[in-house]
Amino acid sequence: ESITLDPGVHGSYEWSTGTNTQTITVDDENVYWVRLSNEYGCANTDTVEVKWSIRPEIDYSAVDTLVCGSKEQTLNLSSL
Repeated sequence: ESITLDPGVHGSYEWSTGTNTQTITVDDENVYWVRLSNEYGCANTDTVEVKWSIRPEIDYSAVDTLVCGSKEQTLNLSSL
């Protein structure tokens, strides 16, 4: 997995990775920071922590479900 970090504004960039582009693509869990400077010499720094979350695997063979006739059942996994 990877994610692209983008401050969304134009200026001069200095990332904690040493990159000076507007966006960086990262694939490691870590805390990343960016320092953004504009043409007037104003600067600001922000940080973001990247963590990966692994979706659980579900063993459907262990689920006992009896569906009779044309009755339909829906399993909603969006809350996982």
